[in-house]
This record gives sequence, structure tokens and C-alpha cells, in this order.
Amino acid sequence: MQLPATVEDVWPCLSEADALGDWLGGTLTMEDDTVEPGATGTFVDGADGIVRQVLVDGVDPGRAVSWTWWTDDEDEPPSSVSIVLDPAPDAVRVVVVERQLVFSGPVAMAAAGAACG
Repeated sequence: MQLPATVEDVWPCLSEADALGDWLGGTLTMEDDTVEPGATGTFVDGADGIVRQVLVDGVDPGRAVSWTWWTDDEDEPPSSVSIVLDPAPDAVRVVVVERQLVFSGPVAMAAAGAACG
């Protein structure tokens, strides 16, 4: 999507927990109210009430933020989300990518509770 704004205008929407939660359509509560690598928190979706645990994977100030989130529902795999801001003439392009994390091999077996050895 492209917004008629600057990166400086949009960055607080990604770097401040309350604003990011609003932007995602729910409530994001982060430890110490920070969005920084290694920070953890909880997101409650405003549309369906689903609760997701959040782990911030990376932050490139003024440019990008990424996190992994998951529910306690074993049938719903975790996913990785990245949001990148790209300056454009008189606007900022916002690129959002969410990928389901699929495990295979020993990791999948361990996640499924398979016995080792």
C-alpha cells in the first residue's frame, strides 16, 4: 500500500506498541512498551479476539520491523511478519509480508510430541 505521508510520519506507527496494535486492528501489549529486538508481548485481535504471543525479531529504525507470533492453538502454526517502509515521491510505500512457519524433519517430530531415540 502507499500512504501520502513521509517515513518519519509512519515510523511511530510501527515502533510504538500502542500505535502498532491500533494499526493491526487490536491491542498490542509489549514488555516495557517497546518494540525492539527480543521484546515479547501479547496481541489481542480486535476482530475475533484471538490472542497471539509476539516476539520481535528485528528492527531497522525508520525502515522495517519484523516479529514472530503464535497462538496457543496447536492447529494454527506460528507466522513471521515483516513490515518495510519504502520512501516514494510524495508518499511512503508500506510492504507487509506474513509467512506461516512450517517445520519439517526432527523439529516437526518434536513439535508433534514424537519420542526421541
